[in-house]
Amino acid sequence: MKTRNISRNQCLNIVVLLILCYTTTMRAQSTAVEAVQPPWIAHASNFMIYGFQVEASKVQQFLPKGVQPKINNGGMVFGGVEMYATDRIYGVPNYHTMFVFIEVESYDSSNGTSGHFNITGYMTPSETCDHFNETFGFSFTSNAVIEIGVEGTVHTGSIQVAGNEIMNIAIAETSKSYTTSEGIVNIVSTHKEQIGVTPVPWMSMGCVGAIRNVQINSSGNKVLEMIKDAAPLWAFVNVDQTFAYTQMIKK
Repeated sequence: MKTRNISRNQCLNIVVLLILCYTTTMRAQSTAVEAVQPPWIAHASNFMIYGFQVEASKVQQFLPKGVQPKINNGGMVFGGVEMYATDRIYGVPNYHTMFVFIEVESYDSSNGTSGHFNITGYMTPSETCDHFNETFGFSFTSNAVIEIGVEGTVHTGSIQVAGNEIMNIAIAETSKSYTTSEGIVNIVSTHKEQIGVTPVPWMSMGCVGAIRNVQINSSGNKVLEMIKDAAPLWAFVNVDQTFAYTQMIKK
């Protein structure tokens, strides 16, 4: 997650989208809500993210034709792991998720943030997972138990698949003086064999995180196998995160 300066008009557009989150009906808070077309607007009180880098030669196999990883001068590619649970939402049922993204070329957002391509992910419940997959062309799976919590100032998350824990992370807050940030990230994906871009505006309040634990057991997941030994480069924990998955723009 990167903080950038954005224009006044971009800020206004973000604010309009996010205000909608707080003017929807209470029916939108239920896990039984019927999905509507994007934008889908969500809020999370426990949002974790950490960054890593991997060799560029290992990444291309996870990207479709026409999408290239953004390779830095050292021949490496930056990526990240996001894990959070929504507690207020409009458009789809509330959900828990973890996904891994890679920075890609040619899809920077209007404020300069690199485009992201999600190369693996887990999301529950299955209803929400299906909506994301069908709408944006993601390949997330719902056959998992995702637990996200907080113990004092340490934010925790774990994923179990078929009774086996495949990921366990713990990120501690480094300050109670939270800072605010905002931006836009373009989520790149393939939908019906066509590349699309979904702008996701976001606003957050939180702090830099200190990694206490990252344990990954790939259990056959090739992406997790690739990143399991990648040292975390940075981390954030947010206690107030609002964001919107907007309409996909086909390229």
